[in-house]
Amino acid sequence: MQINNHFNKITTIKSDIKTIPVSNINERKIFAIAAYNAGKKRIALAQIAAQNDGKNPQKWDDIKNYLEDAGAFEDKVQEIIGYVEKITKNEQEFAKKSPSDKTAKNKKPLKILSNTNDNGHWVTKDGHPVFIGDKNA
Repeated sequence: MQINNHFNKITTIKSDIKTIPVSNINERKIFAIAAYNAGKKRIALAQIAAQNDGKNPQKWDDIKNYLEDAGAFEDKVQEIIGYVEKITKNEQEFAKKSPSDKTAKNKKPLKILSNTNDNGHWVTKDGHPVFIGDKNA
């Protein structure tokens, strides 16, 4: 992710605005997500404001409180924070192990009988596909 690289080292966003490197990879990922929504400049300005106020510019929980100082209106601040929370929550959900059958791709495909009528539908019963046809067809 290219945005991630802007918070990996000191990066000049504008002649007088530079990012502050975030050493923790998990924190840096959050900064990249925030910058995707808010812009690199706004996140860098929030880092600077947090640092000037004695807070840790490498911690999202510290700099998110300085987004308004960085030029975001209150509704944009809430959008940025909500976006970060939503994306990180989704990432955690997708990281969970899937209960799906990892060997399914190695199994032979099922043969579908050509003598079934089109008046029905497929369902899964006890883990197996079953065609439910209309008896009147």
